[in-house]
Amino acid sequence: MPARLVLARTLSDIASRETAQGIDLETKLRRAAAEALERHGVGPVDNEMLEAVACQACEVLEAHEGTGTSTQSITEALVQALTPLLEEVDCKVLDIVSSLMCAAELADAVKELPTQLSLPSLRGARPNAAPKEYRKRGDVERDRATEYLREQAVEVSRQNEVDAARAREVVDFRRWPQGLPKEDIGPAPGLVPAGEAAKSDSDDDEDEITRKDREMTKRRLRELGQPATFFAETDAQRFRRLQSCELSRDQDVLADGSTNVMQILDRRQQREREAAGGIRQGVDIVDAEDAEFATLEGTVTRHEPNDNDSDSEDDGPKLAAVLGSEPDERDKEQEEAQRKLDADGMLKNRDSSRIELYQTSFVGEFALGASELVGVSSSFEIGQEGLFGVHVNVKQADGETLVMYPIYSGMAYVSGRYYGATPHVTTERISFGVVRPFNHLHKVRDGVWSVTTGHHHLTNTPAEIRLYALTEDLDFVDSSFELNIACQGYCISMNKQLNGWMRGAHVLASHDVDVLDAHAATILVGWDLKVEPGGMVRYKFETARPKSGQLLHWAYAHHVKMLQPDGNAKVVDTLSASQAPTKGLMHGVVGNTWVMKAPLYNATSRLDFLPHTDFTELRRGLLVNETRASLRWFSQPLHETNLADPPNWRHSMFKSDFYFSGKGFQKVAMICLLAEELLTQQEMETCASWLGTGFECILSRSKGESTSSDCVGAPGGLYYDEVWRGLPSRVGYNQASNANPVLHCLLADFGNSCYNDHHYHFGYFVVAAAVLIKLQPEWKDNSGFVDFVSGLIRDTSNPSRDDPFFPRFRSFDWFDLHSWSRGLAPNPDGKDEESTSEELNLHYGIYLWGREMGNEHLQQLGATMLALATTTVQEFFLMGKNNPHHPQDYARNRAPGMLLQNKAQYATYFGNKFEYIHGIQMIPLSPALLLARTPTFSQLEWSEILCHLPLSPADPWTPVLLTGGLAMFDSDKALELLLQVRQESMDDGLTRAWALYWTSAQPQHHETWSCGKPPQHTPRACPTGHYRDGAQCIQCPPGTWNELRNQTGFRACRQCVAGRYSSQAGLTSSDSCTPCPAGTWSVAVGAQLPGVCIPCSRDPKAHPSCSSRTESGEVSEGDGSHRPATMEEEQSTTPPKAVMIGSPMSAARYSSPRRAAVLALMALSYAFSDLFGL
Repeated sequence: MPARLVLARTLSDIASRETAQGIDLETKLRRAAAEALERHGVGPVDNEMLEAVACQACEVLEAHEGTGTSTQSITEALVQALTPLLEEVDCKVLDIVSSLMCAAELADAVKELPTQLSLPSLRGARPNAAPKEYRKRGDVERDRATEYLREQAVEVSRQNEVDAARAREVVDFRRWPQGLPKEDIGPAPGLVPAGEAAKSDSDDDEDEITRKDREMTKRRLRELGQPATFFAETDAQRFRRLQSCELSRDQDVLADGSTNVMQILDRRQQREREAAGGIRQGVDIVDAEDAEFATLEGTVTRHEPNDNDSDSEDDGPKLAAVLGSEPDERDKEQEEAQRKLDADGMLKNRDSSRIELYQTSFVGEFALGASELVGVSSSFEIGQEGLFGVHVNVKQADGETLVMYPIYSGMAYVSGRYYGATPHVTTERISFGVVRPFNHLHKVRDGVWSVTTGHHHLTNTPAEIRLYALTEDLDFVDSSFELNIACQGYCISMNKQLNGWMRGAHVLASHDVDVLDAHAATILVGWDLKVEPGGMVRYKFETARPKSGQLLHWAYAHHVKMLQPDGNAKVVDTLSASQAPTKGLMHGVVGNTWVMKAPLYNATSRLDFLPHTDFTELRRGLLVNETRASLRWFSQPLHETNLADPPNWRHSMFKSDFYFSGKGFQKVAMICLLAEELLTQQEMETCASWLGTGFECILSRSKGESTSSDCVGAPGGLYYDEVWRGLPSRVGYNQASNANPVLHCLLADFGNSCYNDHHYHFGYFVVAAAVLIKLQPEWKDNSGFVDFVSGLIRDTSNPSRDDPFFPRFRSFDWFDLHSWSRGLAPNPDGKDEESTSEELNLHYGIYLWGREMGNEHLQQLGATMLALATTTVQEFFLMGKNNPHHPQDYARNRAPGMLLQNKAQYATYFGNKFEYIHGIQMIPLSPALLLARTPTFSQLEWSEILCHLPLSPADPWTPVLLTGGLAMFDSDKALELLLQVRQESMDDGLTRAWALYWTSAQPQHHETWSCGKPPQHTPRACPTGHYRDGAQCIQCPPGTWNELRNQTGFRACRQCVAGRYSSQAGLTSSDSCTPCPAGTWSVAVGAQLPGVCIPCSRDPKAHPSCSSRTESGEVSEGDGSHRPATMEEEQSTTPPKAVMIGSPMSAARYSSPRRAAVLALMALSYAFSDLFGL
């Protein structure tokens, strides 16, 4: 701003100009404004402000001259125009306006103004009237004032034209990419005709774009309630003023002091498109500037990319998968910002109708305990374990069991079997941060009580609990048993010991008590599963007393749909449905036997290796060429210029870990199938030999044998673990030299060493093995190979209760009817399922393996598990319209991301891009995937989410989305776009030939669809004590800490220093690590257990702060005396001895904290026909 002048200097300058130039209207207005400000005692005012006030007033007065506008309207227009200029001046704008109108010879008219305006009179004499022909500001200024009014008049008509053409333009531009000539398309609505462009601020000739930009800026300013222009205001100044106004409007998307970059970019882009009269393709707007401008005839030509459109040849043009046209080049800024935010932030609120996650909080309504266990030492053990639940025994210090809890999935009551103990009921109900006590304990009758706990923080209503006490014969106790509130309302105790059962149930509605009371004496203590031919599944419940009545149990929605009349189960309509944490409402079912039929069993039992299809000769010729090209690519070295590099088939199959190597095995296997289908026998045999070599390398490494150079990069093999009885990967297993071996086990090879994702990893190998046996049946006679593949199946899906080497169904949950991940890794939100398609691939592989091996029982098991899992995926994971199981704001995401037992989150563990979240539900491509992903769902997912993604032919996720998404309902378009993707840009589990074959095999559906509103991003920071892994905030593991917020990667968690340890996760400072006790020391960093703290007496070269051990082995006490070392002290530093185990295949030596043995220990003669003992 220029230096401010005092008011006297300002008036002097005005008087000087009056003398030299003569008085004109603008000068009069400047003087009137200066006098009015002086009269109000305003401090120094600069010339720039006075000039702006006079200029703005002059423009308004001239615009209304000769129009017959009333004085009141002119006054209101002046007030509106001058208010923004006088915001910083402490005076009434209306007084300034009165002086200006007097100076403009409207003194007589001022008398006609309403009295409520209270216009003051000017001090001193009124200025002399100026002649009518006073000097104006020039023709250009008058033209601008006239155009101001004209623009207002045409604005309404133009907007009406845009609205009227809105419906027509969608149809027009949908026809355009279908090959109609562009002359058939009407003019693009919203574009300013060339003749209506605003005139230039200067007399120089200007191009159409400059005039159009000025027109747009003025229109946006008027829409915001601002003057369209100021006197002598340049285009740059006007645009900066518009930006300032827009920025103030953008403040509504700023939260917590952080700038929401994505929403501001989206808002800015939307404004630009609206201002330019955006061309709409479907419902996706493309800026008019990036297409060529409308010609005089109203036609629009597409912007075609040139060699300069891309900085890299590999990037290539973006694939607009909606219509096949090139996307808006202007979106690059937004795409880059979106990708950067994807890497650093979390997804949340893609628009106002979508949420990122929802979570069910744990509320401790009540807990069953025993008074004898309060304040004393106790322990627990798992007394019985089955597929559906466990029995937990709680013991006193002397080892006597006081209470046994039968805990099962879907139980309607919480039950405890008391062995001469006193029932003690507690609550942890918390409302508004305060623990709410029990209240209103009421005895309904002998053995039945009702009590309420706290108030719900949302509904402000108490939670009612029904309590039951029964004898060991399951009769309700007599009147001598009483319950009383104690502990100041926070517990309920029985007046004497109970040898029987105590039960509790949550009453959701008052009418539920009749059903709960009727079945309170029927207690679940056992649960058996039987899988029968034809996809039949039978639950047989065992109760505490046979013939005690019908069992009441909760069922998911897919249970209810599959229930058959063969059992005695029926849904209880009079019992309120209960909300499950992440799978919708559960319904009460009464009956001791449930019989269910998998609805898709008939479809799964007819699956083959390849999808059924009938190609034309032209299409078949294309696929023959592509398959042969893939075989050539596999046989070429990784880098064509270096012939010493391994061939691509080996590079695809040998990725060191089991997950990516497994994807490579199935990738090669699919090409082998295509070679059998389309090429010669010799080409098929060559491909199959690659598979055989791959399995031989894994077998050799699992047996501990030395391998040749041909096996470089192959997975490190598997151990048999005698503790958890399974086959973990050697990568990350038994690596005590690692700074944090537990964390390394949980992360290496995606946690395979700790049993995470086995049902994802091993499915690829099982499918590839089935393909190998189909192509080369002699592999059936290779006992090592057969035992290896059978071991993978037994590790994940062992059906036999008689198999001593593997648990039954490690991954598959026969109540939820799908598999769970996480292995040994704990999580407060429970286990999770991320890639449903990879789970289906395992069941599909079991079905194929059983069929090729001639094992009918195993084939039926795979088909049944595939049918059940597919039904579950369609019910709870792939969320179509009106999905009743998730909140609608979450169901609109369509893909679940990560579905945990207690939380659903629209993200993945490896990143939060939309490509990841949806693409992980599409790999690998197999006929099993067709059962889960229907054309209807795929079209919904694509039109709402995927069609907006910047699909580049260089992005490996592009072919995944095209084959698993678009091809399901528009195979012709998907094939057209896939032909633009090179083999080098394919996903590491996919080849170009298989992608084209798959897409060609899909039927073409001719249904109208269009893109919806594109999703948006919002970042969110992780708290201290956590690190970001993709979209998830994860607690720092034990032995580490992190004091900073929003840190990415587990390396952000710093290790506890030497001499400290921590068994607790989520520490926020180094001081939170527990120091070693006095008299002990440790040099280990990142320690998790107190066992790392070594007594000073245990090592002759101990820490300087400790006393040292004598050479004789005695321990120096520090006072000069010595004592012999104890056995525990001697053994504590003795390393574990190696275990030598022989087998028919090999004899190898391994050292392991978990007493690992070789793979051959489990590879015994267990035929699956004998193991199918369900």
